[in-house]
Amino acid sequence: MDSASIRRDLVRGAAGTSAVRITSTGLGLVVTAMLARLLGAEGYGIYVYALALVTLLAVPATVGPAQMVIVETALLV
Repeated sequence: MDSASIRRDLVRGAAGTSAVRITSTGLGLVVTAMLARLLGAEGYGIYVYALALVTLLAVPATVGPAQMVIVETALLV
């Protein structure tokens, strides 16, 4: 592979990644607007509160098992 083909592949990959991120952001905005419209102010507030709570609780849940594996592996060695 020469330098030009590597550069071309890199640019193509970056363009694809950018397109996916822009599309994802746009869809997220549309879904958020639709949810707010359908649920109303109070319903959307409850939804966002629950989503934030689940997101905060997911952080220790994902860190805990990995730490446990490291500790248990270290104890076995």
